[in-house]
Formats: sequence, C-alpha cells, structure tokens
Amino acid sequence: MRLRDYHHQLAVLFFLVIFGIGLFVRLDQFLLQILIDDEWHAVHQLLHSTPANIATSFGHADYSIPLTLLYWFEAEQFGLSELLMRWPMMLAGILTLIVFPLYVFRQFSQHEAILFGSVIALSPLLVIYSRTARPYAITLFLVYLSVWAFYRFYDNADTEKPGQRLRYALLYCVSAAMAVWLHLIAGFFVVAPFILEASRLIIKPTVSVKRNLLALLSIGLPALALIWLLILPPLVNSLHALTVKAGSDLPSIDSLTGALYLWIGTRSGMLVIACCFLGLIGFPRVIKQSVISINILLGFVLTVLLILVSQPAWVQHPLTLARYLLPILPLLLLSIACGLYT
Repeated sequence: MRLRDYHHQLAVLFFLVIFGIGLFVRLDQFLLQILIDDEWHAVHQLLHSTPANIATSFGHADYSIPLTLLYWFEAEQFGLSELLMRWPMMLAGILTLIVFPLYVFRQFSQHEAILFGSVIALSPLLVIYSRTARPYAITLFLVYLSVWAFYRFYDNADTEKPGQRLRYALLYCVSAAMAVWLHLIAGFFVVAPFILEASRLIIKPTVSVKRNLLALLSIGLPALALIWLLILPPLVNSLHALTVKAGSDLPSIDSLTGALYLWIGTRSGMLVIACCFLGLIGFPRVIKQSVISINILLGFVLTVLLILVSQPAWVQHPLTLARYLLPILPLLLLSIACGLYT
C-alpha cells in the first residue's frame, strides 16, 4: 500500500471517529428533553393563532414563522411532541457536522479539516442548538449554504452548464430566503456576497464587469423578491411590536467577552486567550483560502452595526448576542484549527 493511500485511509478513519463523537453528544438523551424557555413561544402561538395569523406576524414574543407553521402541520397530522419540534434542528446540526469539515478538506488540508471537525463536533453552542427547538442551527447551515451556492453560480459562468448554474441560483434564493424567514437577523449574512461583489465591480472594474453585473441582478432580484414576499406581511403587521423592542438595550464589552467565552465553550480565561491567539495566527490563511469566510466576516460586521443602531431588547446578555452572531462561530473555530496546525 502506498503511503498516500495509507494517509488517506487514516484521515477517513479520523473523520468517522469525529463524526461518531459529534453524533453521540448531539443525540445523547435527546428523546428525554422537555421544552424550556423560548421553546414555548411557538406552542403558545399554536394554541391561540390560526396558520394565517402565524404566517403574517412575528408576535410579541419572538417565534420562528416557518418552524411554527411546521409545528402546526405536525400537530394536525400526527400530534405534536418534543421530538417532532426538534428534529429539523438536529438534522441541520448533523449536516453541519458532515458538510463543513468536507468543505474544509477540499479548500484546506486534511489535517486542518480533522482539527476543524473535532472542534465543530464538540462545540457546546453547536451541540446545544442542534437539540433546541429554535431555528439557530438551521439558519447557521443555510447562511453558509447560500453563500456557497451564490459563488457556484457567480464564479462559474464559463465552466458550468446553464442548467447547473440555474440550480445553484435557485438553491441560493431558497436557502437565503429561508434563513431570513427563520430568523431576521441572518439578513446581512446572506446578502453579504452582493455587497462584496458590487463593491469589487465599483472599486476595480474588469473586462467582464457587464457580465458580472448581469449575474448579480439575475440572482439578486429573484432572491430579494422571495425574501420580501415572505417577510413583508409579518413586518407590516408586527411593526409596532418590533419598534417597541428597539432602542432598549446595548451590548457592552462584557457582552462581547461573554459571547466569546460561549463561542469557544469554556470557563477558562487562559484557554480563551490561547484560542484567540491561535485564531489570529490562522485567520489570514482562512481569509486567503475561502471567499465564504470573507462574506461571513462582512455579514458579522454589518450585523454588529445593525445591533448597535437598533439596540434590540436583551442583546446586552452574552447568550443573546452570541446567537445573533452565531454564523461567525464556524469561522472562529476554523481560524483556531488553522492556527493550531500552523
């Protein structure tokens, strides 16, 4: 057996072990959980609202419209249970556990992919949100899927067949719209590619500027139309409730520090400092190797600015801030993995 084949088989074995560990910590006692805290918001809507009312309002207590509509359908067809409420998030969590390391394996090295898969598998927030009847695990997966689909459409005009590019465009439109419909705060993360690529066309025009502009319009307009079709009715009907919650709270340095502890998943200040140091080492490589990371960083910055301007209720709490900015977590963990490998 050649040495390269041996290394490949060993890498596959490592991935299977990591996947098994990640699967175990996500599924352990999964069927024994009961609903707590914000998970009840959707149930309250089912008890007091019709599907039409659910689809056209965000409510006073936030609930995810598409998830609540799914719960209504499940309640009508099967009878609602904790398992039926949580399976979409668990599915998204397992897909994240598989797809994200595979993408890193293609774009980086197998050693970095193994390290990244390890921290993804054991990340406390990713484990918790895979088991929670709230949309965060799904929006995390859809944000990265939408950015990936965008660039498969945008960067392959000359190599991909028109039918294949159309499928990528459709995948972007659906995944981006669903991410925003599930959780409005995901908006800047899914539109970041348009802001980035439009800025590039303005700052550094190329001979293909017309083609690229047409590509942006051809994928952007349908996506925008679909997003507005889904969120405009509840926005209009819930405008007062949303404005009441705005201007309430402001995150502080302590909020961001607490969010960092939650993202890394430790109580140890020394471990947080060490991970930040490793992240700074690995971050340039991550940005250089993956255009998706640039978009996630841009979405993160824009979302932070939105939070500072709108000052939504409860955002001063580290956990609230951490989940609002959750798409940055895989980028942070990948930077740490690359820094550790370096």
